[in-house]
Amino acid sequence: MRGFRSFEPVGLTVSWLKHHVPIMSPRREGALVSTIACRVYKSTRRDELYVYLRRESTLDEIPEALQRLTGRLEFVMDLDLHQGLKLARSDVDAVMASLREQGYYLQMPPVQVKGLHS
Repeated sequence: MRGFRSFEPVGLTVSWLKHHVPIMSPRREGALVSTIACRVYKSTRRDELYVYLRRESTLDEIPEALQRLTGRLEFVMDLDLHQGLKLARSDVDAVMASLREQGYYLQMPPVQVKGLHS
């Protein structure tokens, strides 16, 4: 079916639209929800420590103190954040706010309490 996956007459693809056009929130009818395209990296120095960066940012833009804490970072995945998205250990609104204000978000490893057995 020609034109279904791409809007050839105007040069727009479905991928471009998904990344540049605000989506409608399922929770608030008619409300526009912004998305933030980011990349997730894991620390090679500390298990379960992750850094979220805006997709257009580079690893060189991370503050030096944070670079010392994380060590070398390995790419994990690209992610499009939006309100309502469920993340495993972080609140998506907090991640998005940090990306807007600082350009990165640091997800620390979970706290483990010694002596507790399930």
